[in-house]
Amino acid sequence: MYYNDLKKEIERGKLRRAYILFGEDEGFIKEVVDEIEKKSGVSAEDVFNYIRIDGQKAELSELESALMTLPFMGDKKIVEVFRADFFTGSSAYKDWQEKIKLITKFVEDPPEDTILILYYITNQDKKDSKIKALAKTGHKTNSAVLKMPAVKLENINSFLDNYFKDKGIEVSNVILAYIRGKFEGNILQLKQDLDKILTYSSGRSIEKKDIDLLMVKSGTQHKYDLLDMVMEGKARDAVMLYNDLIYKRTEPHEILETCGWRLREAYNYKVRMAAGMPMKALMADLNERMVWLVEKKMGIYKGVSLARLSTMFKLLVDSEERMKGTPTDAEREIEMLILALAGTHGMR
Repeated sequence: MYYNDLKKEIERGKLRRAYILFGEDEGFIKEVVDEIEKKSGVSAEDVFNYIRIDGQKAELSELESALMTLPFMGDKKIVEVFRADFFTGSSAYKDWQEKIKLITKFVEDPPEDTILILYYITNQDKKDSKIKALAKTGHKTNSAVLKMPAVKLENINSFLDNYFKDKGIEVSNVILAYIRGKFEGNILQLKQDLDKILTYSSGRSIEKKDIDLLMVKSGTQHKYDLLDMVMEGKARDAVMLYNDLIYKRTEPHEILETCGWRLREAYNYKVRMAAGMPMKALMADLNERMVWLVEKKMGIYKGVSLARLSTMFKLLVDSEERMKGTPTDAEREIEMLILALAGTHGMR
Protein backbone atom coordinates (compact mmCIF):
# COMPACT_ATOMS: atom_id res chain seq x y z
CA MET A 1 0.00 0.00 0.00
CA TYR A 2 1.13 3.55 -0.78
CA TYR A 3 0.37 6.92 0.82
CA ASN A 4 -2.25 7.89 -1.77
CA ASP A 5 -4.04 4.54 -1.41
CA LEU A 6 -4.18 4.92 2.37
CA LYS A 7 -5.49 8.46 2.18
CA LYS A 8 -8.23 7.52 -0.29
CA GLU A 9 -9.19 4.57 1.90
CA ILE A 10 -9.60 6.84 4.94
CA GLU A 11 -11.51 9.44 2.92
CA ARG A 12 -14.02 6.70 2.01
CA GLY A 13 -14.54 6.11 5.73
CA LYS A 14 -12.70 2.80 5.93
CA LEU A 15 -10.68 2.98 9.14
CA ARG A 16 -8.16 0.45 10.39
CA ARG A 17 -7.48 -0.57 13.97
CA ALA A 18 -3.90 0.72 14.00
CA TYR A 19 -1.67 2.99 11.93
CA ILE A 20 2.12 2.83 12.30
CA LEU A 21 3.49 5.68 10.17
CA PHE A 22 7.11 6.72 9.69
CA GLY A 23 9.16 8.63 7.16
CA GLU A 24 10.81 11.92 6.32
CA ASP A 25 7.83 14.17 5.62
CA GLU A 26 5.81 15.30 8.62
CA GLY A 27 3.29 16.98 6.32
CA PHE A 28 2.09 13.70 4.80
CA ILE A 29 1.76 12.13 8.24
CA LYS A 30 -0.21 15.10 9.58
CA GLU A 31 -2.63 14.88 6.64
CA VAL A 32 -3.35 11.23 7.43
CA VAL A 33 -3.78 11.88 11.17
CA ASP A 34 -6.18 14.78 10.51
CA GLU A 35 -8.23 12.66 8.10
CA ILE A 36 -8.49 9.79 10.61
CA GLU A 37 -9.71 12.20 13.29
CA LYS A 38 -12.32 13.63 10.91
CA LYS A 39 -13.66 10.26 9.78
CA SER A 40 -13.58 8.60 13.22
CA GLY A 41 -15.96 11.05 14.85
CA VAL A 42 -13.61 11.39 17.83
CA SER A 43 -12.51 15.01 18.20
CA ALA A 44 -8.96 15.83 19.24
CA GLU A 45 -10.57 18.13 21.82
CA ASP A 46 -12.19 15.15 23.57
CA VAL A 47 -9.69 14.82 26.43
CA PHE A 48 -11.21 11.52 27.58
CA ASN A 49 -11.34 9.63 24.29
CA TYR A 50 -8.58 11.29 22.24
CA ILE A 51 -5.32 10.56 24.05
CA ARG A 52 -2.12 12.20 22.78
CA ILE A 53 1.18 10.83 24.07
CA ASP A 54 4.71 12.10 23.46
CA GLY A 55 6.61 8.93 22.57
CA GLN A 56 9.96 10.46 23.52
CA LYS A 57 8.85 11.12 27.10
CA ALA A 58 6.11 8.57 27.87
CA GLU A 59 6.69 5.83 30.42
CA LEU A 60 5.84 2.26 29.48
CA SER A 61 2.98 2.24 32.01
CA GLU A 62 1.44 5.35 30.42
CA LEU A 63 1.40 3.72 26.99
CA GLU A 64 -0.04 0.50 28.39
CA SER A 65 -2.81 2.32 30.27
CA ALA A 66 -3.80 4.36 27.20
CA LEU A 67 -4.01 1.29 24.97
CA MET A 68 -5.83 -1.02 27.37
CA THR A 69 -8.48 1.21 28.99
CA LEU A 70 -12.03 1.43 27.62
CA PRO A 71 -13.51 4.57 26.02
CA PHE A 72 -15.14 6.99 28.47
CA MET A 73 -18.84 7.66 27.81
CA GLY A 74 -18.46 6.61 24.17
CA ASP A 75 -17.95 3.64 21.88
CA LYS A 76 -14.56 4.59 20.42
CA LYS A 77 -11.28 6.20 21.40
CA ILE A 78 -8.09 7.24 19.60
CA VAL A 79 -4.58 6.91 21.01
CA GLU A 80 -2.12 9.13 19.12
CA VAL A 81 1.55 8.47 19.92
CA PHE A 82 3.71 11.15 18.29
CA ARG A 83 7.53 11.30 18.26
CA ALA A 84 7.60 7.52 18.78
CA ASP A 85 11.34 7.51 18.18
CA PHE A 86 11.83 4.44 20.37
CA PHE A 87 10.84 2.49 17.24
CA THR A 88 14.24 3.33 15.75
CA GLY A 89 15.72 0.88 18.26
CA SER A 90 18.07 3.43 19.79
CA SER A 91 19.21 2.63 23.31
CA ALA A 92 18.89 6.34 24.05
CA TYR A 93 15.18 5.74 24.66
CA LYS A 94 14.18 4.13 27.94
CA ASP A 95 12.42 0.74 27.73
CA TRP A 96 12.39 0.89 23.92
CA GLN A 97 12.25 -2.88 23.51
CA GLU A 98 9.36 -3.25 25.95
CA LYS A 99 7.49 -0.40 24.25
CA ILE A 100 7.87 -2.04 20.83
CA LYS A 101 6.66 -5.35 22.31
CA LEU A 102 3.62 -3.56 23.75
CA ILE A 103 2.75 -1.99 20.38
CA THR A 104 3.30 -5.32 18.63
CA LYS A 105 0.98 -7.05 21.11
CA PHE A 106 -1.69 -4.41 20.44
CA VAL A 107 -1.38 -4.83 16.66
CA GLU A 108 -1.63 -8.62 17.00
CA ASP A 109 -5.07 -8.34 18.62
CA PRO A 110 -6.39 -4.77 18.43
CA PRO A 111 -9.63 -4.05 20.36
CA GLU A 112 -12.64 -2.92 18.36
CA ASP A 113 -13.08 0.27 20.40
CA THR A 114 -9.56 1.72 19.98
CA ILE A 115 -7.68 3.21 17.03
CA LEU A 116 -3.92 3.54 17.50
CA ILE A 117 -2.03 6.16 15.49
CA LEU A 118 1.73 5.96 16.09
CA TYR A 119 4.26 7.93 14.07
CA TYR A 120 7.80 9.27 14.02
CA ILE A 121 10.10 11.13 11.64
CA THR A 122 13.07 9.09 10.44
CA ASN A 123 15.19 8.01 7.48
CA GLN A 124 14.66 4.42 8.63
CA ASP A 125 13.92 2.00 5.82
CA LYS A 126 10.79 -0.16 5.89
CA LYS A 127 13.05 -3.21 5.42
CA ASP A 128 14.10 -2.76 9.06
CA SER A 129 13.39 -6.07 10.82
CA LYS A 130 11.11 -4.56 13.49
CA ILE A 131 9.00 -2.75 10.91
CA LYS A 132 8.95 -5.71 8.53
CA ALA A 133 7.67 -8.05 11.27
CA LEU A 134 5.05 -5.54 12.39
CA ALA A 135 3.84 -4.99 8.81
CA LYS A 136 3.39 -8.75 8.39
CA THR A 137 1.34 -8.93 11.59
CA GLY A 138 -0.67 -5.82 10.75
CA HIS A 139 -1.68 -7.23 7.38
CA LYS A 140 -3.61 -9.95 9.21
CA THR A 141 -5.30 -7.67 11.75
CA ASN A 142 -6.54 -4.72 9.69
CA SER A 143 -3.63 -2.47 10.65
CA ALA A 144 -1.46 -0.28 8.40
CA VAL A 145 2.33 -0.05 8.68
CA LEU A 146 3.48 2.48 6.12
CA LYS A 147 6.53 4.53 5.22
CA MET A 148 5.49 8.07 4.31
CA PRO A 149 7.64 9.27 1.40
CA ALA A 150 9.67 12.44 1.29
CA VAL A 151 8.45 14.73 -1.47
CA LYS A 152 10.57 14.41 -4.60
CA LEU A 153 11.87 17.68 -5.95
CA GLU A 154 10.51 16.93 -9.40
CA ASN A 155 6.98 16.59 -7.99
CA ILE A 156 6.98 19.88 -6.08
CA ASN A 157 5.76 21.78 -9.16
CA SER A 158 2.22 20.43 -8.86
CA PHE A 159 2.07 21.31 -5.17
CA LEU A 160 3.15 24.90 -5.82
CA ASP A 161 0.76 25.26 -8.76
CA ASN A 162 -2.18 24.00 -6.69
CA TYR A 163 -1.23 26.10 -3.67
CA PHE A 164 -1.08 29.41 -5.53
CA LYS A 165 -4.11 28.52 -7.68
CA ASP A 166 -6.18 27.90 -4.54
CA LYS A 167 -5.07 31.30 -3.22
CA GLY A 168 -5.92 32.99 -6.53
CA ILE A 169 -2.38 34.36 -6.89
CA GLU A 170 -0.14 34.42 -9.96
CA VAL A 171 3.57 33.89 -9.35
CA SER A 172 6.35 34.25 -11.93
CA ASN A 173 8.36 31.25 -13.08
CA VAL A 174 11.49 32.92 -11.67
CA ILE A 175 9.98 33.02 -8.17
CA LEU A 176 8.65 29.46 -8.47
CA ALA A 177 12.12 28.26 -9.42
CA TYR A 178 13.61 30.17 -6.48
CA ILE A 179 11.16 28.53 -4.07
CA ARG A 180 11.99 25.09 -5.50
CA GLY A 181 15.66 25.81 -4.91
CA LYS A 182 14.96 26.58 -1.25
CA PHE A 183 12.70 23.56 -0.78
CA GLU A 184 14.02 20.87 1.57
CA GLY A 185 11.43 18.11 1.34
CA ASN A 186 8.90 18.83 4.10
CA ILE A 187 5.45 19.76 2.77
CA LEU A 188 4.15 20.89 6.16
CA GLN A 189 7.05 23.31 6.66
CA LEU A 190 6.80 24.52 3.06
CA LYS A 191 3.08 25.28 3.40
CA GLN A 192 3.66 27.17 6.65
CA ASP A 193 6.47 29.16 5.04
CA LEU A 194 4.33 30.01 2.00
CA ASP A 195 1.50 31.17 4.27
CA LYS A 196 3.93 33.52 6.04
CA ILE A 197 5.32 34.80 2.74
CA LEU A 198 1.84 35.61 1.41
CA THR A 199 0.92 37.46 4.60
CA TYR A 200 4.20 39.40 4.58
CA SER A 201 3.93 40.37 0.89
CA SER A 202 0.20 41.14 0.95
CA GLY A 203 -0.74 43.67 -1.71
CA ARG A 204 2.41 43.24 -3.83
CA SER A 205 4.32 40.60 -5.79
CA ILE A 206 6.44 38.06 -3.95
CA GLU A 207 10.16 38.90 -4.11
CA LYS A 208 13.27 36.80 -3.55
CA LYS A 209 14.08 38.72 -0.36
CA ASP A 210 10.71 37.61 1.09
CA ILE A 211 11.65 33.99 0.47
CA ASP A 212 15.15 34.46 1.93
CA LEU A 213 13.67 36.06 5.03
CA LEU A 214 10.81 33.65 5.72
CA MET A 215 11.67 30.23 4.29
CA VAL A 216 13.46 28.58 7.18
CA LYS A 217 15.41 25.37 7.23
CA SER A 218 13.83 22.38 8.90
CA GLY A 219 15.29 20.93 12.10
CA THR A 220 16.41 17.86 10.16
CA GLN A 221 18.37 19.99 7.71
CA HIS A 222 19.94 22.00 10.53
CA LYS A 223 21.13 18.76 12.14
CA TYR A 224 22.52 17.72 8.75
CA ASP A 225 24.37 21.05 8.47
CA LEU A 226 25.79 20.49 11.96
CA LEU A 227 27.50 17.29 10.83
CA ASP A 228 28.84 19.03 7.70
CA MET A 229 30.54 21.54 10.01
CA VAL A 230 31.92 18.72 12.16
CA MET A 231 33.30 16.91 9.10
CA GLU A 232 35.00 20.14 8.01
CA GLY A 233 36.49 20.70 11.48
CA LYS A 234 34.49 23.90 12.11
CA ALA A 235 34.12 23.33 15.85
CA ARG A 236 33.03 26.86 16.77
CA ASP A 237 30.35 27.04 14.06
CA ALA A 238 29.12 23.54 14.95
CA VAL A 239 28.75 24.40 18.65
CA MET A 240 26.91 27.64 17.84
CA LEU A 241 24.46 25.75 15.61
CA TYR A 242 24.10 23.05 18.29
CA ASN A 243 23.19 25.68 20.90
CA ASP A 244 20.62 27.10 18.48
CA LEU A 245 19.09 23.64 17.98
CA ILE A 246 18.88 23.10 21.75
CA TYR A 247 17.27 26.53 22.14
CA LYS A 248 14.66 25.45 19.60
CA ARG A 249 13.93 22.37 21.77
CA THR A 250 15.75 19.77 19.69
CA GLU A 251 16.45 16.78 21.93
CA PRO A 252 20.16 15.87 22.45
CA HIS A 253 19.27 12.24 21.68
CA GLU A 254 17.98 13.31 18.24
CA ILE A 255 21.33 14.94 17.47
CA LEU A 256 23.17 11.83 18.69
CA GLU A 257 21.02 9.72 16.35
CA THR A 258 21.75 12.06 13.42
CA CYS A 259 25.49 11.85 14.17
CA GLY A 260 25.34 8.07 14.00
CA TRP A 261 23.33 8.12 10.79
CA ARG A 262 25.73 10.56 9.10
CA LEU A 263 28.80 8.56 10.12
CA ARG A 264 27.24 5.39 8.68
CA GLU A 265 26.44 7.31 5.50
CA ALA A 266 30.01 8.62 5.33
CA TYR A 267 31.36 5.07 5.67
CA ASN A 268 29.05 3.75 2.94
CA TYR A 269 30.19 6.53 0.61
CA LYS A 270 33.86 6.22 1.49
CA VAL A 271 34.23 2.48 0.86
CA ARG A 272 32.52 2.80 -2.53
CA MET A 273 34.57 5.84 -3.52
CA ALA A 274 37.78 4.07 -2.42
CA ALA A 275 36.85 1.12 -4.63
CA GLY A 276 36.55 3.47 -7.62
CA MET A 277 32.80 3.03 -8.03
CA PRO A 278 31.37 5.47 -10.63
CA MET A 279 28.90 8.04 -9.28
CA LYS A 280 25.98 6.55 -11.23
CA ALA A 281 26.62 3.10 -9.74
CA LEU A 282 27.08 4.61 -6.27
CA MET A 283 23.74 6.41 -6.55
CA ALA A 284 21.98 3.19 -7.55
CA ASP A 285 23.70 1.23 -4.79
CA LEU A 286 22.75 3.74 -2.07
CA ASN A 287 19.32 4.60 -3.50
CA GLU A 288 20.26 8.25 -4.03
CA ARG A 289 18.28 10.34 -6.53
CA MET A 290 19.66 13.89 -6.59
CA VAL A 291 22.94 14.30 -8.48
CA TRP A 292 23.78 17.68 -6.95
CA LEU A 293 23.33 16.31 -3.41
CA VAL A 294 25.49 13.25 -4.12
CA GLU A 295 28.21 15.47 -5.57
CA LYS A 296 28.10 17.60 -2.42
CA LYS A 297 28.38 14.55 -0.16
CA MET A 298 31.22 13.07 -2.21
CA GLY A 299 33.07 16.38 -1.89
CA ILE A 300 32.71 16.33 1.91
CA TYR A 301 33.51 12.64 2.41
CA LYS A 302 36.44 12.61 -0.02
CA GLY A 303 38.71 14.16 2.59
CA VAL A 304 37.54 11.93 5.46
CA SER A 305 39.78 8.92 6.00
CA LEU A 306 38.53 5.54 7.20
CA ALA A 307 40.84 5.91 10.21
CA ARG A 308 39.12 9.18 11.12
CA LEU A 309 35.69 7.59 10.71
CA SER A 310 36.73 4.76 13.01
CA THR A 311 37.83 7.27 15.67
CA MET A 312 34.58 9.23 15.28
CA PHE A 313 32.50 6.07 15.66
CA LYS A 314 34.35 5.25 18.89
CA LEU A 315 33.75 8.75 20.28
CA LEU A 316 30.05 8.48 19.47
CA VAL A 317 29.67 5.04 21.06
CA ASP A 318 31.50 6.22 24.19
CA SER A 319 29.12 9.19 24.51
CA GLU A 320 26.07 6.98 23.99
CA GLU A 321 27.30 4.57 26.68
CA ARG A 322 27.84 7.42 29.15
CA MET A 323 24.35 8.81 28.47
CA LYS A 324 22.86 5.35 28.82
CA GLY A 325 24.73 4.09 31.86
CA THR A 326 25.37 7.04 34.18
CA PRO A 327 23.49 10.17 35.29
CA THR A 328 24.86 12.88 33.02
CA ASP A 329 23.91 16.22 31.50
CA ALA A 330 22.82 15.12 28.00
CA GLU A 331 23.15 18.60 26.49
CA ARG A 332 26.69 19.01 27.83
CA GLU A 333 27.64 15.47 26.76
CA ILE A 334 26.60 16.09 23.13
CA GLU A 335 28.37 19.46 23.09
CA MET A 336 31.60 17.77 24.18
CA LEU A 337 31.02 15.06 21.56
CA ILE A 338 30.69 17.68 18.82
CA LEU A 339 33.97 19.30 19.89
CA ALA A 340 35.69 15.90 19.98
CA LEU A 341 34.35 14.90 16.56
CA ALA A 342 35.41 18.20 15.00
CA GLY A 343 38.81 17.76 16.67
CA THR A 344 39.49 14.69 14.51
CA HIS A 345 39.72 16.94 11.44
CA GLY A 346 43.05 16.45 9.75
CA MET A 347 43.45 12.79 10.73
CA ARG A 348 44.78 10.61 7.95
